[in-house]
Amino acid sequence: MSEAKYIDVTTGRVRLAYPYLLTPRAPMNGQGEPHYSACILIPKTDVEGIKVLKQAIIDCAKSRWGDNAVALIKAGRIRNPLRDGDVEREGNEDFAGHFFCNGRAGRKPRLVDESTREITNPEDFTSGDYARVFCALFPYQKAGNTGVGIGINGVQRWGRGKPIQGGANIAFEKIELAPEDVDLSGDGAAAGTPTDETDLI
Repeated sequence: MSEAKYIDVTTGRVRLAYPYLLTPRAPMNGQGEPHYSACILIPKTDVEGIKVLKQAIIDCAKSRWGDNAVALIKAGRIRNPLRDGDVEREGNEDFAGHFFCNGRAGRKPRLVDESTREITNPEDFTSGDYARVFCALFPYQKAGNTGVGIGINGVQRWGRGKPIQGGANIAFEKIELAPEDVDLSGDGAAAGTPTDETDLI
């Protein structure tokens, strides 16, 4: 089997909920190290962007688990980071009409505004704001958890949005962080050309 890939993906205009991008978030169960994180809401109208992300998930999974990866994702044996807001957050108007995924980082991601100026004030980027997210997808398999994770390399604000409340109660799915010796600065493999496989996950 070929070496597992870390695949770079840049989103289109998405919305971020419950961002911890300037100060790391303490683990809810008190175990593990603090980490940076955000919930990425992708509008279902961004058909091409969703296909690119799905293809990257498939390519990443195949690099670790081979050609059976798509079937394993569909069967739930490999965790798919992309989830349906209309199903899993039914009744939540902020998630309606969106797919969503939870991104994390062990190191502080770069956060800039529309003019690429560094953001250092938490009030300048809040839950509900729009952004472009620079991600690195990676496969993980540890402690009984198997799936594709999303690492956040950087975030560029793309407009202010209506505040999303309730971050203190959000239940983030536990995933493994990318190994510390892996550089997530943006030099991984690019996402492949979308294929019909993306309709399967």
